[in-house]
Amino acid sequence: MSAAQQSRDGNLLYSIRSFWSRHRGKALGLAIGVMAVMAVRRTAQGFSRVAVGGIRGDVADIFHDLVPRWFGGQPVYAYSYLAVHPPATYAILWPVFGTLDIDAARAVWIALLTGGLAWLMYISVVETLASSAQERVFAALMPPCMYATLLTVSSGQFGVVILPLLICALILLKRNAPSWRRDILSGALLLLALVKPTVAAPFVWIALVLPGGIRPVMIVFLAYAALTILALTFQPTDAARLFHEWQERSHVLASTAGSANLHRLLARFASERWLMPVSFAAFAALGWWTYRSRTADVWLLLGVAAVFARVWTYHRQYDDILILLPAIALFRLTKRASSNDGVEVLAGLLLASIIATWVAPIWLHYHVIVARTTTLLWLAAGGFIALQTRKEMLRLKKSAVGTDFRAAG
Repeated sequence: MSAAQQSRDGNLLYSIRSFWSRHRGKALGLAIGVMAVMAVRRTAQGFSRVAVGGIRGDVADIFHDLVPRWFGGQPVYAYSYLAVHPPATYAILWPVFGTLDIDAARAVWIALLTGGLAWLMYISVVETLASSAQERVFAALMPPCMYATLLTVSSGQFGVVILPLLICALILLKRNAPSWRRDILSGALLLLALVKPTVAAPFVWIALVLPGGIRPVMIVFLAYAALTILALTFQPTDAARLFHEWQERSHVLASTAGSANLHRLLARFASERWLMPVSFAAFAALGWWTYRSRTADVWLLLGVAAVFARVWTYHRQYDDILILLPAIALFRLTKRASSNDGVEVLAGLLLASIIATWVAPIWLHYHVIVARTTTLLWLAAGGFIALQTRKEMLRLKKSAVGTDFRAAG
């Protein structure tokens, strides 16, 4: 890069930082006002809709139908096109949807959604490293202001419940020394999050590569296998046939429905036969990257895993709630000291752009240009976070080499 280009870049960074220092209070105040209005409106709409039920994709309606059928020995995968979850999912959901009547099950599910949303708001305040009162209010409003939160809560989808389980499990593993108590608790949280594997599975790589992560992942693996075997005993069809029906149903849905994901992209180019090999190759690539980045800030790993999870396989727009995690990672990057490369400025611009898409009217997200621009924004955020992860790994490596050199001297 030429000296003139460096000078222009430096002047631009200085201008942005100067503008932010002068108008920070007003800009945050305006953002908080808009986010608060959307949070109140969307939260009220979401919970009023889920209380009534009948929304397309309503979890209470779907699983109060499917779970009793499963444990009653009746066909599930051949019965409903909505039966796209593996056998263990029905076992995990049995205490709510297999034992209670629909009204009681819905009430319990609403309580879980409420607790999950409150938990996400708390996590946002604490983990963004927000330092001022304005920043803490801004951070608290991030989860409820999202259009994806409205869509998730309205239909009672899993995202609001799963994300705090994943976050807490991985933070517990990262910030605590290995012990049976730590590993059993984190394993239990991960197991519950696997009620929807297409969301939770990419995050298991993080658990596996963290210090002492093999034992909790083995706990999850054994417990999930036990739940699968337990669920299979209630079905008269042999296991091989059931898994084939599940894959068939999932394959059809992944290639014909959902938005902004790898499966839809392959289906668009008539390459459905490559769904499984490409998915597994992408999943393996994420595992390799996660292993290479295992000593980095866990929120950088969470941010990349969340973007991957969103575009990796079948998801609808309610699962856009995954983008909360890279947003928190970006917020943390804005708290870094000013640098010549302007990391905190770029992180702030990406964060502002993402939040602008969150508070935009939902109908805009069904416009193809807006939808594709939003997807590109996610990918840009994921790439930026991955780049910062790489830089952090190089800094850690250089620091370790310097420490070894001084010790040798």
